[in-house]
Amino acid sequence: MIERLSLKAILRRSAGIWWRDFAPIAMLGLGLVTVPEVIMHLIGAIGTTAPSTDTLVTTIRALTRLMYVGTVMAATLSSADALSPRVYMIAGLQRLQKPLITGLTVLAALIGVLIVGQLAALFLAPMARLLAVPVSLACLTIWFVAMPVAAARQTAPLAALRYSTRLILPAKWQVFVLVAGLLLVSAAILLGMALVIFGAGSSSDQVRTGIETMGPTTMGFWISQLVSVLLLGFLSVVPAVLYGTLSQQKGRT
Repeated sequence: MIERLSLKAILRRSAGIWWRDFAPIAMLGLGLVTVPEVIMHLIGAIGTTAPSTDTLVTTIRALTRLMYVGTVMAATLSSADALSPRVYMIAGLQRLQKPLITGLTVLAALIGVLIVGQLAALFLAPMARLLAVPVSLACLTIWFVAMPVAAARQTAPLAALRYSTRLILPAKWQVFVLVAGLLLVSAAILLGMALVIFGAGSSSDQVRTGIETMGPTTMGFWISQLVSVLLLGFLSVVPAVLYGTLSQQKGRT
C-alpha cells in the first residue's frame, strides 16, 4: 500500500528545486519560448487574419512550450544536486525526444476529448460539451507524470502513459487535487497579469485585441513572457518531483 502523499511537501520541494535551478530554467525559457515569439512577431506571423498562418503560429507555440516543459523535466530528473546552467541545459536537451513525443500524445488526446465534446453538443445536447471538462481533468490526473516517466525511463509514449497511470491510481484523488489546484492558481496568475497589462475595466474583446497587437516593443509583451516562463518553469518541476516521490514509494512496497 502506497503511503499517503504530502502535497505540501511536494510543492515545497518543487519550489526549492525551481529556485535552485532558476538560472538555467530562465535561460531555457528565454531560448525556447521568448525568442520564437519575438521571431514570429518580427516576420509578421502574429496578428494576421490568414487562418493557415494562425494555425501555424498556434502549432509553433504549443511545440516550443512543450519543448521547454520537457527539457526542464528531463534536466530536473538528471541529478539530485545542482548543476551548472550549461550542464543542466545539455542534460535536458539530450533527453528531450521521448518526453516531447509523450507530451504531444497527451496534447492530441486532450484535443480529441474537446472535439468529441463539441460533436456531442452539436448532435446530442448543448450541455454535453461540459462532459469534456471532467474527462480532460481525469486524463491530466492519470497522465500527470507521463512526461517525467518518458524522460527518466526513455520509454515510448504509450508505455509512459501506462506507467504513469499505474503510479497515479493509488493516489489519484490527491493528484487530482494537486492538478486542479495548479490549474486554478495558474488561471488566477494569468488573470492578474491581464489586469496589470490591460486594466480592470477592459472587456474580453479588448483583451483579445490587445494580445494580438502586443509586440516586443511593448511592456505588456515582456511582462507576459516573464510570467509565462516563470509559471511554465515551475509547472514543469512539479510533475518531475511527484514522479520521483511516487517511484520511491513504489520501490518500498
